[in-house]
Amino acid sequence: MNNPQAVLFDVGQTILSPDYPFLKDLLAQYGVETNLSNLALGAARAREKFFRGNRGEPWKEFFSFWFAAVGARAGDLPALLTRVYERHHAVYLWNYVEPTARQTFAALRAMGLRLGIVSNADGKVQAVLNQLELAPFFSCIIDSKIVGVEKPDPAIFQYALQTLSLPAENCVYVGDHYDRDVTGARNAGLLPILLDPFDIVPERDVTRIKVLAELVDLLRKHRRS
Repeated sequence: MNNPQAVLFDVGQTILSPDYPFLKDLLAQYGVETNLSNLALGAARAREKFFRGNRGEPWKEFFSFWFAAVGARAGDLPALLTRVYERHHAVYLWNYVEPTARQTFAALRAMGLRLGIVSNADGKVQAVLNQLELAPFFSCIIDSKIVGVEKPDPAIFQYALQTLSLPAENCVYVGDHYDRDVTGARNAGLLPILLDPFDIVPERDVTRIKVLAELVDLLRKHRRS
């Protein structure tokens, strides 16, 4: 790690996750008692099952597998998926902020690091981060829908590097998805760090953290005084 000057982040399942408190209450209406940790674990397992490689994003299968894994009955899945779809279109579903995110961003900024976003998204990342009062932490917010290229294509990372006027070797990228985040960042010349709270990702060739707060000490060790 060569004197990091900026940290770029993925958004989905890294900074923002599906609304776990809402999903917990929704599942309870169908007789499923769970907690936020089990929901996060189920989401991570579903990601590894359905979103590895570049096979698209089969969201129906993702949610069905996830809800079944935490105890939902097969007969209730259609109704649950409908409720999730309705919720997402009424209140953007990816709004649960990683519990240590705000303190982490503040600490990294206090260390003199610049922060940015590089996300495969639907054009709404800026608005969602504004709504959650997270946008002021970031010097750039790159949304694949807006720039027209997606991770793992190295070109999407170049948009952030150009905005920050920094070389790739001085930037770190943090994400939860090995194929898109780790491989994409590495091919673009950035140092990848994998957020893997449950140690699910099988590849062992990348530095990993369990919560965003671990970044602070990790990066402090590698900054020049």
